[in-house]
Amino acid sequence: MLKRSVRKALCTLVVLFVSASSASAETKTFNVGNGDWFTPGNWMPSGVPASTDDVVIDAGHTVTLDAPGATVATLTFNGGNLTGTGTLIITGLFTWTGGALSGSGIVNANGGITLAPASFVQLLDTRTLNNAGVANWT
Repeated sequence: MLKRSVRKALCTLVVLFVSASSASAETKTFNVGNGDWFTPGNWMPSGVPASTDDVVIDAGHTVTLDAPGATVATLTFNGGNLTGTGTLIITGLFTWTGGALSGSGIVNANGGITLAPASFVQLLDTRTLNNAGVANWT
């Protein structure tokens, strides 16, 4: 009898573990011309990026981050403008190929930075950029 209840408990734990670990990260792309980071409809697929998500901001988009902060897994910044007073924490790689970081907020690139290609002009305008990893400029 004890074996059966132990086996049932273990099966329940396995199901819970698999369910929790199957929640996978998404790639979230900012999809409006100008808008707030925390508006779910400004992202494709819809929803504010979570700490496990990879984020893409392309040229022609201005993202305002004014709330206390956001955390993402990676950021691919292909242009546009990240502005506002809030803090963005990137736990993985920050790939910066173009665009401007402006406003009085902070970007913490905890997983390092890749600046590429050199033909793009990157602009750091009043925003603080902290790099806790390796920086590569190609």
